[in-house]
Amino acid sequence: CDAFRQQLNKLIHGLRSLLEVEKAKAVEALNADSAASQYLDTGALSGMLGQRAHGTIEMPAERRGRVAAALEVLQGWTDDPVLVRFVGKLTDPSLTDLPDVDVIDSDTPCTAAAEVFTQDAREFARLFAAARIATLEISDKYDPAIHDSWFASFDWQAFSNEEMQLVTRVVALVSADYLAGDGLPSFSHLLGSRLPVHVLTWVRAYDNPAV
Repeated sequence: CDAFRQQLNKLIHGLRSLLEVEKAKAVEALNADSAASQYLDTGALSGMLGQRAHGTIEMPAERRGRVAAALEVLQGWTDDPVLVRFVGKLTDPSLTDLPDVDVIDSDTPCTAAAEVFTQDAREFARLFAAARIATLEISDKYDPAIHDSWFASFDWQAFSNEEMQLVTRVVALVSADYLAGDGLPSFSHLLGSRLPVHVLTWVRAYDNPAV
């Protein structure tokens, strides 16, 4: 949505600013070292000059790499126009031709829908993790001892309500007859996984009134 894109743009700007400051520090430290070498023992002063620029300490390489990696993810994200992915059998052109609807043909909708959501959620997890890391880095609150392990295992189960609303909806299309027969094991497995996948089913009463 537009609000999230605006948030990403602000984070991208903030991360770029952090890296630009580091570049400025490196250039100033290099210039200071070059000037000092004409008159002073650079061996004695190299440690001090290499660590100072405008009275601040250079960003550690580990943090610089983390900031750059988050920036790369945020800059590389492209908005997907698809809002809903239907998994199963859908032939109605009034739905299949819509730009914000994706139809994935499958004879095992529950199993395929779980796989589709997991794949989508993995990409969103990279994005949301990068956005959270950016927020922490910009405010200088990232603590490797706490956050490294947290983000290493970050997945859809850690999404906030707001983040979950941004994830593409996945809907499995299955008939009641299929759910009651061959599709029951995959449907039960989907329920047990607690994946936020929707299941849309129907009963054809005219085929089997007793159902």
